[in-house]
Amino acid sequence: MERKIPDETWAPLAQSLNVSVAALRAVAAVESAGDGFLVAPPELPKILFEGHAFHRLTQGRFDAAHPTLSYPKWTKQFYSKTGAGEWNRLNAACALDRRAALQSASWGMFQIMGFNYALCGYTDVVAFVAQQKAGAAEQLECFVRFISHDIFLSPLRERRWAAFARAYNGPGYKLNQYDTKLAAAYAVFAKPQAKPTAAAMKKLKERGFDSPYLRPFVVARINPIRFKRGTADAHEVIDTMLASARKFDAGGVRADQVAKAGGAPEES
Repeated sequence: MERKIPDETWAPLAQSLNVSVAALRAVAAVESAGDGFLVAPPELPKILFEGHAFHRLTQGRFDAAHPTLSYPKWTKQFYSKTGAGEWNRLNAACALDRRAALQSASWGMFQIMGFNYALCGYTDVVAFVAQQKAGAAEQLECFVRFISHDIFLSPLRERRWAAFARAYNGPGYKLNQYDTKLAAAYAVFAKPQAKPTAAAMKKLKERGFDSPYLRPFVVARINPIRFKRGTADAHEVIDTMLASARKFDAGGVRADQVAKAGGAPEES
């Protein structure tokens, strides 16, 4: 199984969709730090189990007995904070209602909710999940099918981040500031604004890191709103991110931190 999307894949894909490479990579960086799989072993895709979706799909019949798996409103309270922990939550929900549980998780590099399987071109959620487990190329193929719908593609082409985040992440997107994160990530990936980020990556490479996920790792590391809720001004966030990139301390980075954010780094 291939866990990585080669750099040369992004440009022709972006051209086929008439979308900028920076916009596509910004979505991947914001959703999963640019990698769709847990650190091996095991070879499992990144997921996030959403109990409010499970509640909706099961009409709340598990709320009383399993309040950490099924609840009426979105909350971060019950997230496990680890990839393996989220798989434990999913497996527990699967024991109650497998199809509903699979639809209630977001999957892979682009964190597409399972209930969107039809928009990705699949007849059932089981086939969708199999694609997410198959590899990075299959996750990318699924994402392309998903965003080819105009509700996603038009705002992504035009970099209308709020409209894209509303369609992609749902009406509660502002709780996690997805629009601001996307705008900031895009600015870092786009040239010439990406020069400070490239300098930070160079510092990491000089320390022996040689991972294809260094840029997403840096973007995630310098993101000033990754742990905040509420509103933020995109221009201020971008300025802060670029300033942080210029001051990036590669000496404080450990190999396991890069591995958790993306593919396991290869030491030079």
